[in-house]
Amino acid sequence: MTRIRLGVDNCFATKRWPEPELWLGIVAHDLGLSLVQYSLDHVDPVLASEPGRSWFCAETARYARELQVEIFSTITGYAVYCFNLLSHPEAAFRGDGLRWCEEAILVTSKLGARGLTGHFDEFSVRDLQDPDRRVLLEDHLIDSLKYLARLACTQGQEFLILEQMYFPRAVPYTISQAIDFHERLNSGSPIPIHIGLDVGHACCHGYPTAAEDRDVYAWLRRMSARARVIHIHQTDAAASRHWPFTAEYNARGIIQPERVIDAIESSGADETVLMLELSHGYSVPETQVIDDLKRSVEYWQPYVS
Repeated sequence: MTRIRLGVDNCFATKRWPEPELWLGIVAHDLGLSLVQYSLDHVDPVLASEPGRSWFCAETARYARELQVEIFSTITGYAVYCFNLLSHPEAAFRGDGLRWCEEAILVTSKLGARGLTGHFDEFSVRDLQDPDRRVLLEDHLIDSLKYLARLACTQGQEFLILEQMYFPRAVPYTISQAIDFHERLNSGSPIPIHIGLDVGHACCHGYPTAAEDRDVYAWLRRMSARARVIHIHQTDAAASRHWPFTAEYNARGIIQPERVIDAIESSGADETVLMLELSHGYSVPETQVIDDLKRSVEYWQPYVS
């Protein structure tokens, strides 16, 4: 039987509750959770300068210890999702992307997290359509992530996670590609490089894919054993919605806890973490944000360790 734990991505707190004692209090007291994924939107690895960066990370880690909340991993966040990072067409900016990732690993250690996860690159349309450029950039991505894994290992971290994506400019976005990347990334890596899953990322947005690539449960059956973290939210088959697990959205969505758990266990995974990742517009009232999170936790608690 797979050991399955429940946590939450603190993206819900971005801009609303930047103070660590406040969002950690929500996680511990309002939600009753002890596991969190830390969005680097809260302390950008490059924009946040020293010595403030180290002080803020130390304060966050201190509050987490006091409230008995584990910062399980960091995640690259929404802001850097707008960047090409490791697959920018220009070599100079790929270098800048690598530096951002290096600094992200250092911040991960300062927070006491086990590893870094998220989105590290995206191809341009022109590069995607040029087979030679695509091979070059995929090889560069693989080599860069292996280097980052070596850096993370020297920091005492346990893993690096590349998140499954949902269109061809961001890889991996098919199951076969995810398996290929997982095998290439872990050839000679000193720590595991996992493929993170998101239950909304099987939508593929109309791009040509095999049927199983548009089936979230196929992803869970095939890939959960290669994943350490799975982002969960209510969603449909058309897009990655990041809806809460409330009666309104459960009636519209395709994510059913029993089917999720069965698919994970059929993968042969020893353990995994389900991270709630809900997305609210910044104008949504704070009371609704917390209420949606609480009801989502209550919905999932009967199914997890």
